[in-house]
Order: sequence, then structure tokens, then C-alpha cells
Amino acid sequence: MLGRLLLSLLPLAGTVLSQQSTAWTDSLTGIPFQSFVDPVHGIRISTAFPSSTTATEFIGEIVAPIASKWVGWTFGPGMNSNLMVVAWPNGNSIVASTRYAVGYTQPYVITGPTLTTISAGSSVNATHWKWLFRCQGCTTVG
Repeated sequence: MLGRLLLSLLPLAGTVLSQQSTAWTDSLTGIPFQSFVDPVHGIRISTAFPSSTTATEFIGEIVAPIASKWVGWTFGPGMNSNLMVVAWPNGNSIVASTRYAVGYTQPYVITGPTLTTISAGSSVNATHWKWLFRCQGCTTVG
């Protein structure tokens, strides 16, 4: 009986283990990140908290396939009542904004957090887009 139970839980082990972040260093900028890769969509979301910044900011990076069109990243368990950063490629540049949702409606644009694109680490090519940014005032919204 115990063997059957353990065998039935085996498929869930990969799902649980795949949700852990891993250390990763961007070869272009040398910034060390903690990263999560979504195995379904191939999107990598990374964060770095340099000691020279304040407690309300961080450096983030999104790498996504062109087919993703846009990526939304919330800073909490779910979309409602949490800061969301959305980004998408537009030609050879990245467009981004901070949003906030209070229910199952379209999130509205909020002011307060400041997003600064770090151009040395941002790019768009035929297969992927990469946005490296500084997010100031992003850990105190809510």
C-alpha cells in the first residue's frame, strides 16, 4: 500500500522541484541572480539584491521567447493586491509598466515604483527578448 502511494506521488516530484530558484550569473553584465525558469513557456525571471541598493529596490531580468508577446510578474502570491510589472518587446526596445489589480479586472497603471531599463543588458532578437531593469520602490507597494 505504501509503495503504491509513493509511486502515485512520483509525478508530482518534478513539479515541486522545478519551482526552485537557482543561482545564475549573466555573462554579459556579470550580475549574479537568483532565477526561476518556467518550464512550460521558457521564460526566465531573475532577481538580484545588490548591497549598494536600498531595501525597497532590486535588479530584475526577464528573458522570454518572442512568442510570449508579453510577460507579467507579480510580487506576491497571485495577481490581486500585489505589484505587477509587465513588459513586452516593441521593435528593438522593451516597453514596461507597473500595474496593480484589486479584483478580476484589468490591472491599472500605478505610479510610485520606478522602472529603469539597463540598456547594456536588454535586447530583442528574432527568437527572444531580454529586459534588464532596476525597480525602485517596488518592495513597498500594496
